[in-house]
Amino acid sequence: MARLSDDEWVCVADFLQSSALSRVCHQTWSILQRRHLSLNTNSSNVQQMAALLHGDPRVRTLAVKGTGLSAEGAQALVTLSTVPWMTTLTLDLAGSRIGDAGAQALAALKDAPSVTALDLSLVNNAIGDDGAQALAALKDTPGLTTLSLNLLDNQIGDGGAQALAALKDSPSLVSLTLNLRHNCIADSPALAALKDAPALKALMLSLGSNRIGDDMAQALAQLKAAPFLTSLTLHLGSNRITDDGAHALVTLREAPALTTLSLNLWNNHTRGGAARAFAALKGSEALAQLSVDL
Repeated sequence: MARLSDDEWVCVADFLQSSALSRVCHQTWSILQRRHLSLNTNSSNVQQMAALLHGDPRVRTLAVKGTGLSAEGAQALVTLSTVPWMTTLTLDLAGSRIGDAGAQALAALKDAPSVTALDLSLVNNAIGDDGAQALAALKDTPGLTTLSLNLLDNQIGDGGAQALAALKDSPSLVSLTLNLRHNCIADSPALAALKDAPALKALMLSLGSNRIGDDMAQALAQLKAAPFLTSLTLHLGSNRITDDGAHALVTLREAPALTTLSLNLWNNHTRGGAARAFAALKGSEALAQLSVDL
């Protein structure tokens, strides 16, 4: 085994973001234990797990898979915001049914002092507009550069979408993934405001299986005004968009910094006009990568 210094082991472990190296030998265990953690929890032990992590200065990255948690379980996880040097936090609470109360509790993770990357999977949790409004407060997480919110299969409507548009006010956010598939969103234009996010370079917005039509498509076309956006993915499948909305989305090629564009309009109300309109995108010299699914 290579003779590495403690600092070199730390650098390697941080690059891998894995706990595996901590089990290599006594030396690595002494310097790397609890630095990169991946844990499972449920309603019977979430309080204990949270208490053990409270204020732990050793933790740098943390991934938690929660099963069957209630709003009270989500509240227990808020103590993770006390971990002082944690830079990456991943919470997978899919199917836990935490509801709006649980989402409101998790919004307090914005107080985590060192987190730069936050990934919350809240699939199928009975979250509505009130919960979405609370989660928008994550924009105030200091130093946040990467945010992923998976809100698939919830009960979020136009009010919740409008609230989440406030994520544009995150001053350092570079990458945003927002999955709102299988919700109750209609033609609220609010999410187009993400074009005003001052540092945003990569945006993935999933709105499939809602009730959006041409008005929403035309609003999303305004993302072309985002000054620094280099990568844009829009999943709009199984909605009510016609050729008019598709024509509006073609203008996204005018985004000044855009090099990667992916558009999914599968199972909408488009006809041949949409295909002809998107064919024009192939001639864009600025787009290095283009994907269109009709």
